[in-house]
Amino acid sequence: MFTFDASMTLQSFLDANKQLFEQTLLAEAEEIRSDIRHILQKGQIDLLYSAQQVLAYTCEGEQERLRAFADQEGKAWAVDTIDLSFQLEWVHALRRTAWIFIEAYETRKGVTEAISFFRQEREINDCLDLFLNTFVSSYTAYKEALLQEQEALIETLSAPIIPVHASVSILPVTGNMEAQRMTTLKDHVLQAVGEQKLRVLIMDLSGVEYLSPALVEMFNGIINGISLMGCKPIMTGIRPKLAVELTASSTAWNSNVQTIGTLQQALQEYLHEY
Repeated sequence: MFTFDASMTLQSFLDANKQLFEQTLLAEAEEIRSDIRHILQKGQIDLLYSAQQVLAYTCEGEQERLRAFADQEGKAWAVDTIDLSFQLEWVHALRRTAWIFIEAYETRKGVTEAISFFRQEREINDCLDLFLNTFVSSYTAYKEALLQEQEALIETLSAPIIPVHASVSILPVTGNMEAQRMTTLKDHVLQAVGEQKLRVLIMDLSGVEYLSPALVEMFNGIINGISLMGCKPIMTGIRPKLAVELTASSTAWNSNVQTIGTLQQALQEYLHEY
């Protein structure tokens, strides 16, 4: 069943029994077999290669290389959005398989001393725990970074500033507004006004149904910032419902802003002027 020679190291024993090792590992991971099949079919992550690398670094006592490999794998799994619980079960299956083969190797080597066995057990388990802990840390940190990047991208894309002239741009404001989005909008707008050296920014609110008094005050802050940078703020597309709410509110629009009925009217006026 096992290929063995008395001159073999544990690593060479594992290499000689690679196919049997893979079969045993897949059998030990029975609970996640469907997930394994899915991941192997995707071809992005080679689970069996990963398992062999972990054991190779473990057998050689290469903890730094093991740590680096765990960090690399954690990022790869985060990108592919593979559930973390799967990796935990996979490592448990790898641990069980490793001990099956260690027992087979030690038995054939004739090593039966308890001290040697338990020392090796601690070393093996420490290395596997090191891999798992580093993997989880890497996965979690990288996943969080990816989510933050995606959220920032979504916020930016939700407030695109569209140049229509060397010094005139349009800002379509759409959807439900809330404080965090308004803060992001302010940073995005002021940066764009400065970078593009805008003289006119047309803010189209035709996609906004409601702004609370607090949000009107925050929007006024954006208008103030635009004005202080030498850019003329123009407001278009205010819906009747929004206009009623604004007139009933104790917070009024900033006096620096000019309102024009539609985006088309604003473009006709300011493209002609500039």
